[in-house]
Amino acid sequence: MAKSVRASVSKRNRANLRKKVFGPLVDARTERLAAKLQELASQPRPEAPVKSKMDLGEDEAAEVAKAQTGDSEEMDIDTIKSSKKKQARVQKRNQKPRNSIVFQKRLSTTKKVVLFPIVCIQHIPPNILSHIIFSAYRRSSLQPESLFILEADSDIEYAFSAVHIYDCYDTSAFHGKHVDDVIHILREGVTGNVVAANLFYIADDQAIRDHTLLLVQVQDQENDTCVFSVRLAPEFTNGIAILIYDSESDISIQDIQKDVDKEGVYRGGRGTPYSYVGTPSHYLNCPEISENGT
Repeated sequence: MAKSVRASVSKRNRANLRKKVFGPLVDARTERLAAKLQELASQPRPEAPVKSKMDLGEDEAAEVAKAQTGDSEEMDIDTIKSSKKKQARVQKRNQKPRNSIVFQKRLSTTKKVVLFPIVCIQHIPPNILSHIIFSAYRRSSLQPESLFILEADSDIEYAFSAVHIYDCYDTSAFHGKHVDDVIHILREGVTGNVVAANLFYIADDQAIRDHTLLLVQVQDQENDTCVFSVRLAPEFTNGIAILIYDSESDISIQDIQKDVDKEGVYRGGRGTPYSYVGTPSHYLNCPEISENGT
């Protein structure tokens, strides 16, 4: 125990002696070094003389030119790389995922819609007309509502698309008219582009039985006028008329005629099984309203 105490005292004494002897020397050396560094920092930095290309050799001149153009080349390379990365990012952002589902775009409601008249040459109960219109719009929900109930020739200039409310349609000035009379009235009365004059529907007595409409198209060929017709199930009355009227479509009324069933009605083509869209029962069970409102 006494031996360890003596050793620690001896070590402490040696440390104190070293501090007293060498401490002032270290402090003086540190002060001189700091003063020298401060003096060097305050002096202006000498600029290296720039040699002209005449004084340089070929190798040295090439190195100087490379040094001068190196930065701009690096900048060009960086710019090209960054632009390529940016284009890649934009392209990647615009790409669709491989498993993405592409939905058909709904047609803009601001685009002007051509209306196709429905002319009732027989008294059609309003609930049956409402059923036809409802079924047509429901089947072609991505297409504009383009059916128009024509009750009088004066309604042509105030045409608007039909709605499926059964108590709206009760009278018609075309009762008892022939198809030729309707063609003449439409071609004389239609002056603008709102109502189609050469493509319209006839609602006759068969429409009361099976809710089908007769689609009639008038085609001017050379010096003659040809009339084509095909009977459609109610679900197809809106969409088929739009397709036939569209100048960019390759579907004609003759094509539809080839796909009628045994009853002479187009129900989606012979190779396509007919599926009924469905109609709320109140459209079919409403009491019939006569032309006198009773």
